[in-house]
Parts: sequence; structure tokens; C-alpha cells
Amino acid sequence: MNRLRWNSQYGDVASKRAERHSEDCELVHHSGHYTENIWQGGVTNPAEEGLAAIAAFAGEFQKGVWDLKWSPDMGHAANMARGDLESVGCGYTRCTKDGFELSIVLCLYYPPAGEPAYKKGQTCSECSDGFSCEKKIGLCLDRNATEIDTRGEDTSGSPSMSMLFLVIWTISMI
Repeated sequence: MNRLRWNSQYGDVASKRAERHSEDCELVHHSGHYTENIWQGGVTNPAEEGLAAIAAFAGEFQKGVWDLKWSPDMGHAANMARGDLESVGCGYTRCTKDGFELSIVLCLYYPPAGEPAYKKGQTCSECSDGFSCEKKIGLCLDRNATEIDTRGEDTSGSPSMSMLFLVIWTISMI
């Protein structure tokens, strides 16, 4: 299983997709090239919203049968736990439905799904070429990857919600 990197291209696409939900507040998965998780909740603090989304996705681990590619009970969890997963990008928006302010978190994963979530075996036993085992956390690390910009700034200079979600997700997986 690889240590995830932030994918700014996917983050941009996820932000645009999330923004499309701001008018109608409907959670509809988009078709196409991406593997996608969408969450909606009524929390009002962005950091809490990120944690709530990740907790909801990860909560499906308790329901899953892990030799399946996907099932309605564990689709979000399977998207997060695939052994071939390399990077993630997330977007965030708020919307109003029936008088309630809601938040939407949308994450896209690369590469797109298609394989079982993971194979049982020794930690880091199947790291791909160009990856090495990061023993401290037991994940395969891309030796050519650049480090994440921990300042969490986007092109406008305001704090990046998507960077916050990546940090929260990474912490939750340790």
C-alpha cells in the first residue's frame, strides 16, 4: 500500500465538481475517469467537516468484505484503501437545503479503481518499481515524489481546504 501524495490536478477537478453541488445540495456521483467519494454533513467548522467526512468514509471498513472490488456497504472505504492508490485531491463547498446549511466534501483518487482493495501479505511486500518501504508507517513511498507543501496555500494565497483534508486523512490512517 502506497503513502498518498496530494494531487493538485485532482484537487482542482474535485473543487469544481464540489462547487456544482452548491446550488442544489444533491449528492450525485459523476461518471468518467475518476474514482470519487462524496460526503455531506451539517458541521460548521471546516476542520471538523474534513474529519467527519474521513470518519464516515473510514467507518465503512467495519462493514466490508475485502476481497470484493466494490459494494454499497464499503464503496468509500474501498476507494481509500486500495493498494495501488498513489494520490488524492479533494474539494469542498457549502450549500443550503430545506433551510439547513450543509457542507459537501468530494475526493478523487488516482489511479481510478479497478483492482481489489488490497492483497493480504507482509507490509511493503509488493512496492512497485520506483517505490521504497517507509517502515515507520508501513507504506510504499514514491522515491520520485516531491514533498507536500505543508503551508497549505493555493494560488490565491488563502488557506487550502483540500490540503487540510489531505493532512487530516493522512493522520487518520497512521
